Amino acid sequence: MTSGSRSDGLHIWNDIPVGATCAYETQIGSRVAIRSWARREDDPSPGLRRIAVWQEVDFAAFNRPGGLARAVTRIDAKPNLAPRRIAILSVAGEAVFRFSAGKIAVRFVDGTRLETSSEPLDFALLDNSPALVAIYARVLDATNRLPGTFRAYLPGTLATIPYSLERDGNVLRSSLGEVLRFDNTGWLSSLTVGDSIDIRRVDGTVPRWRSLAPSHRAQTTDARTEESKAEAQDLVIQRDGHRLHGRLVGPHDPRALLLLIGGSGLHDRFGHSGVVDLGYGDLAAQLASRGIGTLLFDKPGAGRTKLTADVARPSFAAAVAIAQSWLDELVRRAPLGVPVIVAGHSQGGQIAAYLAAHSSEVAGLCLLATAYRPIDSILAEQINIQAQDLSLSESARQQQLSELKALFDWLRSGDRSGPPPSNLAPLAHLSEWYGGLIDTHPATTLPHVRIPVAILHGDRDIQVPSREASALATLLPYDLASVKIFEGLDHLFKRSGEASNIRHYGDRRRKMSRDVPNWIAGWIERAVLLRSNDER
Repeated sequence: MTSGSRSDGLHIWNDIPVGATCAYETQIGSRVAIRSWARREDDPSPGLRRIAVWQEVDFAAFNRPGGLARAVTRIDAKPNLAPRRIAILSVAGEAVFRFSAGKIAVRFVDGTRLETSSEPLDFALLDNSPALVAIYARVLDATNRLPGTFRAYLPGTLATIPYSLERDGNVLRSSLGEVLRFDNTGWLSSLTVGDSIDIRRVDGTVPRWRSLAPSHRAQTTDARTEESKAEAQDLVIQRDGHRLHGRLVGPHDPRALLLLIGGSGLHDRFGHSGVVDLGYGDLAAQLASRGIGTLLFDKPGAGRTKLTADVARPSFAAAVAIAQSWLDELVRRAPLGVPVIVAGHSQGGQIAAYLAAHSSEVAGLCLLATAYRPIDSILAEQINIQAQDLSLSESARQQQLSELKALFDWLRSGDRSGPPPSNLAPLAHLSEWYGGLIDTHPATTLPHVRIPVAILHGDRDIQVPSREASALATLLPYDLASVKIFEGLDHLFKRSGEASNIRHYGDRRRKMSRDVPNWIAGWIERAVLLRSNDER
């Protein structure tokens, strides 16, 4: 890279003419997983410069469902790169960020608005966009701002982090573990992270996508949920000034009522999350055919429910509180003598166990693919599986495990409000979420449960291994726990012929096995209803 005299960045833009484009490919293992392009656009006003960024992520390269996900971002910034407006267009819609003195105003794709205070920013960073970094590095170097430490805004997580670039011989090293190399013209030629992520500059013009919709490689276009066959009533409740939407599915005179708490990630009441159908609508429909009503609800930001105030700093306690509000609503609606059951899938099982331990209104607890071990142990196992799937090197696997350990060591240190180690800065906004998971894992809640508990698992589950089921049962008196392991079913309780099966989650031709609702209905009959009748 070349050096220049310090200035406000005006002159360097003459060397990046309108239409100048750079493109990069990111390889994970041996697979091209991400492509990004950046191009200087016409200036939106005399005092601003505009950079357009195209991003394409191939989730199949990560052994994940979703096909090709695309986004186009336009960044309006001062000549020194300080952002003034960012517009991100994806299949979900357009999110807009506006920056002014001391504050950032955001309009999310669902129309929700948020305003936060902010210190002066040097630039905005986008996930998966080395092409944008290439333009930034050229401007920073030419204006003599390298090496240096900057304040970078991350629109994807609404967080501001310190981001440093230090010289190490002919390369730059970032505080996030990146190594940046440049060609003799001053452009970024490659960027590496450890020995598992390799990013190279390639020739290419910006894409002309006709649609930003994801590529549904395995999903059928006529996939429908069986929930439509059952009687349903849409519900709305208020919490902290927000309208939360749900649906009660089942007969008018149910034998039992069940609250279903979904797993991690953003999904609506039916369990639809992008191209993935978690099968919650089908489960509710099958239970309805057995006389059991099910209350399903949207995650904030999905379905009809808008994002809530904790979007910038997700809180597991808030997720528990939302589930508690829906439980209160279900209890209020339950006819006299009809038992109420809480059920949770995956991470939702942890919330369900907490509610069951703290509510006298719950008559039964159903845990589907729920973990016994703390969340970091489960994540470590998932890292090992993914490393094998992607053919990552041993050093890359160990690096990921080391970063995971550092994150949770910090979370368990007692001061989660303080800054994390610099390389963990992008994850600091998740401290309340992961901290809550640590504090409420089932080993701390299930010993206080004194109602029947059903523990269900599929033996092809590679996200939460089925051995977790028997471990959960040891936390309960023997006469309360009923354990069922379903042969050939994965984490979504769908048939799977492969041990490594996450990439098939987007295939909506696969349905939740009817053996699951049938078994749950039988358990309610023999364990919950009989117990309730005996107590009366």
